[in-house]
Amino acid sequence: MPAPLRLDDGEARRRFEAARSLIFNSTTLSSMHDTLRRIDESLQAAGAARTRLVQSVAQLDPAAVDRELKQALRAYGRQAPEVAAIQRRRQIVIGIQDEIDAVDEHVYRTVLDVEALAARSAGAPSSAPSDLGRQMQDDLELLRADTAALESARRELEAF
Repeated sequence: MPAPLRLDDGEARRRFEAARSLIFNSTTLSSMHDTLRRIDESLQAAGAARTRLVQSVAQLDPAAVDRELKQALRAYGRQAPEVAAIQRRRQIVIGIQDEIDAVDEHVYRTVLDVEALAARSAGAPSSAPSDLGRQMQDDLELLRADTAALESARRELEAF
């Protein structure tokens, strides 16, 4: 599996804020502003949960777990309870890392979608809903789906 595309927290925040500012300056459509506020809240919550888990993974030291597993396999063999315990710990660490990667991908995709909407809204002739093009409506729906995905990913992170 390829490495997830990710933005560091500062870069994601900077790009989101720039796109949101452009959208806010281009339209007064309240549903768009509400969606962007929810995305902002979801990005912040996901970032906080991600930071907590990244710190936890660092404390769990995946490289040390791998070394310990190799040593236990050499010393005790595959069937030993010590090996099973280390393997369970290793699987948990991998699961946390996978969840972090999933959140990173959601954040990246969401920022890209907000930037696309910003580019489209900059060319919109009016902020009235009747003037909102079909593609902007589709972009708005995509952003709502992004928000739901981010919130779901954050809940999964918090479950750890």
